[in-house]
Order: sequence, then C-alpha cells, then structure tokens
Amino acid sequence: MPSPLGAPVVLPAGLGPRPDGDPEAMFALADQLRGFARILGAQSDVDLQNWESRRGREVKADLQRAAAASHRGADRLEQLAAEVRRAAAQVEQEQLAWSVRYSRAINADSSIPRNKV
Repeated sequence: MPSPLGAPVVLPAGLGPRPDGDPEAMFALADQLRGFARILGAQSDVDLQNWESRRGREVKADLQRAAAASHRGADRLEQLAAEVRRAAAQVEQEQLAWSVRYSRAINADSSIPRNKV
C-alpha cells in the first residue's frame, strides 16, 4: 500500500490488507439492475381482442408467455440488485472498519487523543 507520498507503507502487524471492492461502483450496478427490472416489470399483460382464430390464439399465448417471462426476469433482477446492494454495504462497512483500525494502529504512539484519531 503506497503512502500519499508514493513510498511503501508497512502495515502494522495483524491489520491485514484493506478489503477489496468498490462499493460505489457496486451501488451503481445495483441501481442499473433495478432500472432494467422496472422496464421489464412494466410490460403489461397481453389483451388482444378478436384474435379468435387458431393462429391468433397461438400468437396471443406466445405473447402472454413472453410477458410472464419478462416479469420473472424483472423479479430476478430486483433480487440480484438487492444482493449487490447488501454486498456493497458489507464491503463499505469492512473498509471503514479497516480504516479505523489502520488509523489507530499508525497513530498509536501519537500525542493526539485516541478519540480524535
């Protein structure tokens, strides 16, 4: 881990590496998934009148199956978005906790009061 000045920083023993992840990008991805889900979920059911021929009924059934699949896809995207948001929040929390431990470790011998570090 480089310091702001570019020199390598030796991490205090037991601290471990900073948790990987980009919570901001993860939250953005979750928002995109939710947007796609809303588009898919907004498709209305098929309501075709005067399609009583055999072929008309087949086309109507195909369209109804497509709409149902669209709704299932929307539900799954919403679930994935929620999973990504939970993972992003966890990464964000772990990174914050690591930053607090890091700050306390490198400032352990500082004259700054511990509650100010």
